[in-house]
Formats: sequence, C-alpha cells, structure tokens
Amino acid sequence: MLAEVSRAIEYGKRLIYVDEAMFTTSTMLDRGYSGKLQNVTLEEKLVSSPALAVVAGVSSERGLEAFHLKPASIDSEAFMQFLLTLLESAKPSEFVIFADNCRVHHSKKVAEFLKANQIEIIFNVPYAPEYNPIERVWSKIKLCFKKARMSAILDGNTPNFEKLLRKIMNEFPQEKVRSICLGTYKSKLAQ
Repeated sequence: MLAEVSRAIEYGKRLIYVDEAMFTTSTMLDRGYSGKLQNVTLEEKLVSSPALAVVAGVSSERGLEAFHLKPASIDSEAFMQFLLTLLESAKPSEFVIFADNCRVHHSKKVAEFLKANQIEIIFNVPYAPEYNPIERVWSKIKLCFKKARMSAILDGNTPNFEKLLRKIMNEFPQEKVRSICLGTYKSKLAQ
C-alpha cells in the first residue's frame, strides 16, 4: 500500500481519502451543561430522526472534495454516484482514491465502474484506520453536527436532519481538512 501511495504521488496524482459514515439518532451529544439545579429535558420526537449515510472524499490539496448522502447505508449505486461527483471536478488521471476494504468498494459493479472510468484505487491495509485521515475528519464533523443538532433541539426546533448535515459538511473549515490530510500523509504514509 505504501509503495502504491508513493508511486501515485511521484506521478503527480492527488490522493483522495474516501470513507463512509453513519449519522443516526445516537449521533447526539452525551454530555452538556445546564443551569444550576436545572435538568435539560428533550421531547423524544425532537431527537429521533432517520439514519443518513454519507460517503465523502478529502485531500490535502482541496479539503472536502465531494460527498454524497443517502438514507440507510451506502450501497454500490450510491458509491458510484459519489465517484461521478468526483469525476465532475477532475480527470481520473489527476487523482487516486485511497479507501478501506469495505465490501462496497470491492463490489463487481464498482470494480467495473472504476475500470470503465479509469479511476485508480489504493486499498488501505486491513484494520488500519490511522492511515486514512478522513477518519479524523469524520470525528470532527460529527462533533460539529452533534453540537448544532443539540443546540437546535434545545431552542425548541426540529432540525431537518439532512439539511443540517449538508450545512455542516459544506461549512466545515477546509483548511482544517487539508491540515488533517497533510499531517496524516507526513506522519503515516510518506515513509
């Protein structure tokens, strides 16, 4: 894997780190502050919401490259939609995807799509999320999402789950994403 990453960089290709994340009713803050001798109470209907899955790609050059949301989980079709979004902004000769060994990434449909569109993919070694910086990006995005969602609920609003997630994804600081990617590349991948 490290040799493949080095070769891609040597040929001037941008590494786009890809992963999926789930946002569910459990994507809530589990701690908070309230006034002295006050308890925070929430209505169940304000807290419950459908699960959303997101597939995204980040790079040290551009930050958040693209993302695709889908109810439930990411399947081959959703992953290919995400790849089409990537292709809209760059030629496949300009980037290489770095992904984990999720079953969707190895599906026959996705393999055919990658080959037909000349998209190169490098698979991370199993059980090594520390090599994929999007894992750290997801943790930061989830924290922002939890705070924004809880704030809306405490204000008595029922936030639109998908709209709120899109807002967080689009407004997340790109410099932070680039920094996380660059730091991971320098400390883990550039050996």
